[in-house]
Amino acid sequence: MAPGVSGIGFSLVWAVILLMALAACVVAVATLPVGRRTLAKYWLLPKRTTTLAVWAKSISPAEKSRLRKIFTEAMEQGYVNPITYRTFWAILGKKGALPMAEVQKLRDMATGTATVYQRYFYQDALTSLRSGTPHKSSQREQYEKHLLSLGLISQSRLRESDQLIATIATQKSIPYKETTVVMDEGVINKILTSLKMAEKGLDRLFTPPDACR
Repeated sequence: MAPGVSGIGFSLVWAVILLMALAACVVAVATLPVGRRTLAKYWLLPKRTTTLAVWAKSISPAEKSRLRKIFTEAMEQGYVNPITYRTFWAILGKKGALPMAEVQKLRDMATGTATVYQRYFYQDALTSLRSGTPHKSSQREQYEKHLLSLGLISQSRLRESDQLIATIATQKSIPYKETTVVMDEGVINKILTSLKMAEKGLDRLFTPPDACR
């Protein structure tokens, strides 16, 4: 199913967003007692650097499960508590400091299709609904290219997204399971509000500790 495709509305909004995030996640973190000393050990002190690929191979299934929970918590609450934040950054630094470009790549791989791309999609959906003409912004087009370069989305899924935009522009209902959903402005604005909260939580989570001092 393409990002933004088929039956996202009303109470279904968060279920779909979080399901996509879990499907996209490639890494996670274990439950560990982490304090300021541990955080300094793993991140704040000068140390060797590493790559996302090396780091991802070093984490266990339990750690992957923990990180999925952290991403879900951040998106659901729009907030990250201090313990969760310290745990996240301590584990990111377990094999060496990840350059911020690699940290951003992790965010894109874990949550990009569920948040950033969804935001661009629904902004275009709202514009299309109001104008009655399918619209694709330069932001969505560029982010699609980025997701394609990371192997996170396929051309067929992007075509499905474009087809859905065209359907929304005509104010026709879209299928969902055994029923249909009409994507009106109210539904789309609720989705955009939820996505804004999700990105707020992720912004906090992915802000490195040295930027918070």
